Amino acid sequence: MARGKGKRGGGRGSGKRFAAQSAEEIEQRNERLATFDAARAKRRADADAEKEGGGDDDDESVDSAQRDAEREAMMVGRRVADMSVEDDEDGDWVEKEYKPKGTEGIIEVDNPNKQKVKMTKL
Repeated sequence: MARGKGKRGGGRGSGKRFAAQSAEEIEQRNERLATFDAARAKRRADADAEKEGGGDDDDESVDSAQRDAEREAMMVGRRVADMSVEDDEDGDWVEKEYKPKGTEGIIEVDNPNKQKVKMTKL
């Protein structure tokens, strides 16, 4: 499948290339990338610490309140599901009747793809 470039030279692997004209520009780019990597590592470490520790910040209390509400809703759903399953165990199974779909109930048409029975010798 062909991949077009689009308006901005898109396509696979079409990030902006860094065309350095001098060694100073390369050093500046490397410094910029190092600070970016350090910031990324710090963000990831903070995210891991939040997952492990839980924390007591105001933002996290909102998250924990939402998490508690979701947990409570899940528990209520489980209780309702358990109750409905217990009610069905009385043996009052009702077999559903087949309902014709679409015009199937109005017009009787044989399946054209059905193979005809062929007689074979044994």
